[in-house]
Amino acid sequence: MDRQEYENHEIPTHTYLGAVGMPGRTAYFGLNYVGKPKKGETLVVSAASGAVGSVVGQLGKHNGLKVIGIAGGEMKCNFVKNELGFDECIDYKSPNFKDTLISSCNDGIDIYFENVAGITLEAVLPNMNNFGRIAVCGMISWYSGKGVQDSMAFPKFWRTVLVKRLMAKGFIIFDHKASFNEFWEEVSP
Repeated sequence: MDRQEYENHEIPTHTYLGAVGMPGRTAYFGLNYVGKPKKGETLVVSAASGAVGSVVGQLGKHNGLKVIGIAGGEMKCNFVKNELGFDECIDYKSPNFKDTLISSCNDGIDIYFENVAGITLEAVLPNMNNFGRIAVCGMISWYSGKGVQDSMAFPKFWRTVLVKRLMAKGFIIFDHKASFNEFWEEVSP
């Protein structure tokens, strides 16, 4: 079924701003083409309550992954866990953030969907499993320029990528335009 056929069905217009729009496509292609998920792996999603992160986690659960969200505040974390169905959601503002992340990902992290950078990236990176994959979607915490000077030293970051043999890849959804029908077939229903 292609996009035109889906548009003729009863898909609410507002979903084109989320799950079947650009955020959904971003989630789909980042997870599937960069993350390359395998059933049983652990996926961590930053900005898990946002338009992209919320879809990433739901797709991860649909694909048999253990999904850990990261969001800011109790209300967002409750939404992510109770409404979106993530296995866990960790409040990055919590003083125990790093310890909670480690205990929630006791088998390490196979896929990290990067939306925020900053302290979240620094907490996730050492917990990545060897040969893990990082889908670099955004760096919200650095958009204003604040916090960049307090970030992990770049050589330490690259050393971790090297030693753990991580694959970190940025992506733009329009690079995958030829596969948009595949997205429609899986996500629209």
